[in-house]
Amino acid sequence: MTSKATMTSTEIDDFDDALYTVVIQRDHAAVQAMLAQVDIHSPDLQQPLTSGFLEAAGRDASIAKLFLDANFDVNARDEDGNTALMVAARGEDTYVFDSFSDHEGDECDPLCERQQHPDLQIEFIESLHNVEQLLAHGAAVDAANHTGSTALLQAVTASGQPDIVRLLVQAKCNVVAIDDKGCMALHHAALRGQAENVRLLLTVHDPQDLQVTTADGDSVLYLACTSGNVDVVNLVMASSAHLHVDAANEDLQTPLMTAVIFESLEIVQRLIQAHADVTMKDSFGMTALHHAVYSGANIDIVACLVDAKSDINNTCVDDMANTILHDAVTGSSLEVVAYLVKSGAAVDAVNGVNTIVCGCYWLI
Repeated sequence: MTSKATMTSTEIDDFDDALYTVVIQRDHAAVQAMLAQVDIHSPDLQQPLTSGFLEAAGRDASIAKLFLDANFDVNARDEDGNTALMVAARGEDTYVFDSFSDHEGDECDPLCERQQHPDLQIEFIESLHNVEQLLAHGAAVDAANHTGSTALLQAVTASGQPDIVRLLVQAKCNVVAIDDKGCMALHHAALRGQAENVRLLLTVHDPQDLQVTTADGDSVLYLACTSGNVDVVNLVMASSAHLHVDAANEDLQTPLMTAVIFESLEIVQRLIQAHADVTMKDSFGMTALHHAVYSGANIDIVACLVDAKSDINNTCVDDMANTILHDAVTGSSLEVVAYLVKSGAAVDAVNGVNTIVCGCYWLI
């Protein structure tokens, strides 16, 4: 190839393939030689150069530096609107995952080793270094891709590496930026049970931000309760004196209901301690207790809700019109059914299809 000469479409395609190959092989010398042979600012080469740059951003900091040293556009975007900073922020060093594929399914598979040893963590050093150097070269920290996802949002939704999130926060990223689902990074971190990231983000959020809901109407607290991580729930609840503990989503489901559905007794107890309303109903007329028996929650959760004065004879508003005992018969254990009967649930209640609970009870 003639140095910095005009290239045909075939030559551009060949260059694209060749650059991709040496980048994924982490061949520093070959990448450096290829970049030296072309006009780094040529419009015809922006697509292959951007692909190579973004690949390096998630793979090798020294190769990404070659692009930066050649004055390639630090904010170049791929077809999805992603930048190198977004890719690096994901904290998913590609070479680590490449090494997995060679061993997939065998005893040497690093993924299997992680499953057998949950405390084993992979350090995403290259991505972390890339975030550092990209920010130092003026990468746009608040740029968003076609789904509205910024580097911070991608950091939280991918690996959730706290060191990367911390770098982005220190770079004054917009923590209230939302994606196409209406989610802030705090929503995603809460849903994923990322306690360290939630703690970090709460230090830079206004307490009012906790009232912001997603496109589905889910609050930060609701998503925290869905995660099953009581530490995250405690962080969220301690961050604002005016937190609406009963904030319902578009289906009228409350944080207490989702905590029950995901069977977290500790979170259920924490919410009730904070005076969560056990009488609230969702769009089907189901209370938290109703959800508990419908989803087969254990006796401790059911008893906790009954002790909190839940309506033990609540009836759904759909065509079935099941009472709590109807749904307990089909969805819970005999222990739960017996407990509800002992606690005063009406065994002669009839639902919308004239099914008597007592008859169902003695059939199981």
